[in-house]
This record gives sequence, structure tokens and C-alpha cells, in this order.
Amino acid sequence: MGDFTVVRAATLTLAALLRRYITDSADPQLATIAVDLRSPREMHDASDAQGISLWLYQVRRDPDLMNRPEPRPADDQRARRPIPLELCYLISPLVTDPETSQLLHGRVIEVFNDHPVLAGADLRDTLTGADDELRVHIDTEAMIDHTRLWHVLHLPYRLSIPYVVQHVTIDSELPPRQAQPVLHREIEYAP
Repeated sequence: MGDFTVVRAATLTLAALLRRYITDSADPQLATIAVDLRSPREMHDASDAQGISLWLYQVRRDPDLMNRPEPRPADDQRARRPIPLELCYLISPLVTDPETSQLLHGRVIEVFNDHPVLAGADLRDTLTGADDELRVHIDTEAMIDHTRLWHVLHLPYRLSIPYVVQHVTIDSELPPRQAQPVLHREIEYAP
């Protein structure tokens, strides 16, 4: 996928998507809503900040992609395996009006439901023009755990939505290693 900048690029991709369908939408009630990359605590401390907190709170290895074979750029080389990541976000509308908060929750869910795969023109920053794709979905594993984040932030609980972005990989910048070429392939199948 890319170098270490893909973490920032994935975040900027999500922010651009939310801005396009919320801040830049035709709905005048949503036009004043900002998408902010700060944590809910940082936005709370900046007393005038209102909007949607798109907070990257956890980065973890993607276990589904850990067993991919090492890439072979040439018959006698093996590239170092990229590290596959899952980026965990807590999306929290931080507005004073409860009706607007619920409207924003619904809109965020709708936007990510309509765009579960981000590719091509949706990608931003160092992912622009790449053939990669990001997969976005509600992080059902974190649904209960994310309530603990509010305790850590020293803020009263607010309704928020945990999302995870998958298929983010950081390539190694080390040169490929020498390896024996494959001389014979044998494929067997057993029920």
C-alpha cells in the first residue's frame, strides 16, 4: 500500500468523505458542522469547538492479512512482508443540540454504509492515485469497550460510533532478501 504516511492518508480520506456528505451537503442544518481530527477531550477543552470528532484512538494488526506470503519481486528475491493494520476510530458528534447530534449520528452511519469501500477518487494524501482500497465498517468488537474511552477521557459518556478501517498496510523500506527460486511446484488437494 505505501509507507508510514498511509495512517494519515486513511484518516484524511475518512475526513474528506464526511466533509463531502455533511459539511458540503445541501442541508443548511449540516453546513456549519466541522469534521475535526482531535479527540473529544481536545475538542471539549477548546470550548468553542463543535462538530464531529473523527478520533483515531487505536492501531492494531489485521490478523486476517498476517499470513499472506512474502512478495517476490524477482525469482531469486523475497521482499519483506508489509504489516497489515486496522485503524480504529471513535466518531463522536459534539454539538449542544441533542436533535442535531442524533441527526449527525444517522448521517455518519448512512455515509459509511453507502461507502464501505474507499478507492480511486475517494483516496486522499499519499493514497491519491493508488490502486488500493480501504474497507470501513462499524467495529462491533469495540461497541462495549468504547464506553471505557469516555472514562479515560474524563468526560461524561456521549453517544459515539466506533469504526474500523481495514486493508491498511505499511510496506517495509528494507531491500528484498536473496532467496532460492521456485524450481518445482506441486499442488495437491485433499477433501
